Amino acid sequence: MTILTRPGDVGAPIGGAEWGADFAATYQEKRRQKQERRQRRRARRREPSAAALAASEAELAMAQARIEARHAEARQRPGFTLSLWQFITFLARSGDPDAKQLWRAGSEPVLVEQRRARHAQLQADVRSRLSLGYRWPGGAVAGNPAYPRAAFSYAGLVSEEHPLLRLFVASTPRATRLRTGDTKARVDQVGQKLLALDSAYVTTVRAMRRVLRVELDHAFAGGFAALAAAVAACGVPLPNLAVGYLDPAGRLLNPHLIWLLEHPVAFTDKGGREPRRLWQAVLDGLTAGLLPIGADPGGRSNALHMKNPLSPLWDHGILAEAPYTLMPDTRDGAAGLEALAPALDLHGARARLEGARHEESATLVADHPDPAVAGQSNVLFRRLSALARHRVVWLRDQENGTEDGLCQELIAEALRLLPDGRTGEWRVAATARSVAGWTWRNYRPRALRAPCLTDQERRTRQAAGQAKAAASRRDATLAVLVAVARSLADQGRRPTQAAVAAAADRSEGTVRSHWRAVVAAVHASGREPAVQVP
Repeated sequence: MTILTRPGDVGAPIGGAEWGADFAATYQEKRRQKQERRQRRRARRREPSAAALAASEAELAMAQARIEARHAEARQRPGFTLSLWQFITFLARSGDPDAKQLWRAGSEPVLVEQRRARHAQLQADVRSRLSLGYRWPGGAVAGNPAYPRAAFSYAGLVSEEHPLLRLFVASTPRATRLRTGDTKARVDQVGQKLLALDSAYVTTVRAMRRVLRVELDHAFAGGFAALAAAVAACGVPLPNLAVGYLDPAGRLLNPHLIWLLEHPVAFTDKGGREPRRLWQAVLDGLTAGLLPIGADPGGRSNALHMKNPLSPLWDHGILAEAPYTLMPDTRDGAAGLEALAPALDLHGARARLEGARHEESATLVADHPDPAVAGQSNVLFRRLSALARHRVVWLRDQENGTEDGLCQELIAEALRLLPDGRTGEWRVAATARSVAGWTWRNYRPRALRAPCLTDQERRTRQAAGQAKAAASRRDATLAVLVAVARSLADQGRRPTQAAVAAAADRSEGTVRSHWRAVVAAVHASGREPAVQVP
């Protein structure tokens, strides 16, 4: 185990691990390929040919004529006062293709100049960051007075410290979708990934999830060494990264623990359901296993938003030098890596988290001294959601109140729990309105179902569900075959088994098993010619 503190305080970078060497080589190769693709794209950006310019101008002239004719017609109406450009802008916003083409052509010089100025400013900021380093003027990190940091400068990039930090870079979105922020409640889009990853908080990729994060609401007197010992005592695999704040006394305050996966899990339509469920189950297992040392169960609702280990503002530690897999994996590059799922109690995790959530709701207090941040915290959101789902049954389903009444109840409850302040009240009201509106429109309580007490009861219930699903599939297949047979009869064709199978794109065996019911349905509808049962 190797411990790192804040980037500016580190001696020699970590290296020598087999995984780290392999990943570093892969990282450099991917970086080289990316630079080559960028150069090829730039080479393709050439001036359009004369024929292309002429065709574009002709199309633009035709669009101009059509829009001018429509504008002249609209001017005949009483009260119409829009100028031609205002008329074009209005139609462009409503989706008219001719107006959109004219608006882009008319606004292109301004937009190009704005893009050039923005790009030049970003490039200047990048050069300044690389040459002068990151500069912190001093103050409270993430707006929290419990995290004071004196002014300092950090030269270089934090990701150069260790291959795991570069793997974390690869786990964040591209600049166009990257969301970072200086506080937990604020989310910004910077436009340059190098600059954005200096922020205190970052959101990782949602579609391909490689990061598992657990938030600890606890202070560790011995710093990262004490944290590692506490995690090991809980029987949980050590996280790859730990991010938090080391106070002058050497205490590590409220760290975020980050486990990195060698192969990400696809949370897309093409991804499998079982890997997604396993990812969530492992996150639950990690959180439940760390409850004795202050794990926050509510952090699972926003597990992709975390303290940024790449920011020079935080102290970070490397506790495990190789990434993990969810399950034992024999694929190239993953063999020998530790699996998370076998080391965790996945079956009892959900019950332990549910019990911890109820205890936390009973003793809820503001979890941040700044009302603007506390008003958007996971703890407050979870408490308001639980209260809204409890009250909406009586107010909406039993017709004893309105959505506005539910919203006022949530606002009153949140203001009771959080400190006063104009900014805090505005944040609380916005959160309460959002929770009340979504709950009133979308939440439907599920019917309570008694849990299975024995294995035989569970197998009986599963068999009943499978039989019901099979019956639904049989009914759907029969409906298709009957419709095809009636269609053939209407066309004057004899609906034989082979003809119905070909028209319905089903096998003859499937048609044969339903044939008597198909014949009865065709005869009952009075279709001719008649079909015969073999």
